[in-house]
Amino acid sequence: MTYSDATYDWVKVAALIDDACASLCDSREHDDPLVHRIWRLGSEALLMTPMPHVDLRDAYKVLPQAVGDPRDLLLRGEELTRAHPIEEFPPGASAVLVELIDVIRDHFGGL
Repeated sequence: MTYSDATYDWVKVAALIDDACASLCDSREHDDPLVHRIWRLGSEALLMTPMPHVDLRDAYKVLPQAVGDPRDLLLRGEELTRAHPIEEFPPGASAVLVELIDVIRDHFGGL
């Protein structure tokens, strides 16, 4: 099956949120509220992908795990969303995007 560029970018956004959560887990407790918030956000984004039941790295081999500062990973994800009109993303993506921006602003010093 062929997907649109926006769909592929949404998958990358979900992966970057997941990678930011993994990076944050390295420096915080797993029960930290911010870790939980980012994990939930990544889960919501993943469930909107065309194959939510498949691990992103299995479905999209071209997505190696991103390593870096959680803020930078989240900013990269947010930046990817600017390349497409919101209507090209899955239904509900706007709520995830708003939450992503809120997390960046509230916990990482804004955009």
